[in-house]
Amino acid sequence: MKLEKFIGKQYGDFLVLEVLEKGINYHTSKFKVKCLICGALLERNGQCLHKKPIHNRFCYQGLYNEIPWKENYSRRYANILKRCKSSPYYKNINCNLKFYEFMEEMLYLQKDGNLSDEEMLKLTIDRIDNNKGYEKGNLRMATRLTQVYNRRVKINCFIATKDEKSILCNSSKMFANYIGSLVSGVNNAVRRNRIVFGWKINKISEYEFNNLKEKDIWAKVIFKNYV
Repeated sequence: MKLEKFIGKQYGDFLVLEVLEKGINYHTSKFKVKCLICGALLERNGQCLHKKPIHNRFCYQGLYNEIPWKENYSRRYANILKRCKSSPYYKNINCNLKFYEFMEEMLYLQKDGNLSDEEMLKLTIDRIDNNKGYEKGNLRMATRLTQVYNRRVKINCFIATKDEKSILCNSSKMFANYIGSLVSGVNNAVRRNRIVFGWKINKISEYEFNNLKEKDIWAKVIFKNYV
């Protein structure tokens, strides 16, 4: 097979420049390629190119090399992708930015906030609306304290039963006030389906809560609307 015919062809975000090493076939041969997004010059074998690779944080050469905090934010980007994929606390939260889009957004935030390179390393990346994902316009640079106060509201939906009385609820705080308990005690009971102050707690989904609420069959309903 004449490997030279692949020179000048584009695979994903990469353009083949030259043949570096001829293997048994196309898949095992090595090529010098250029990332069309950031200008990085890399070595890739034919098997990799066949998968149409895209520009990502592994393009360590090119457009963002002069930025002192690039390596730090490359790791942050990788952690964001990992959290969105595997963390139960990031359910329905996605990263809608490719690496170069992420870096461009970070550069914009640095310029807009007049932040130094040292401040960029100290501050954290915070989502303005925690019900939305990592996307353009929903990110800001913040202190860790700001992030603590901007956590997502976790809705606890449950049915509390005592004697012949049942309460349908989605607010641990309101239920705790109603029965004279600590919020932490109610949260623990909801999490483990336990009894608190004589009330048997059975956790339900938000979908089940909304369906039961519409039926209006409960002697007492505690309900709080969340924004």
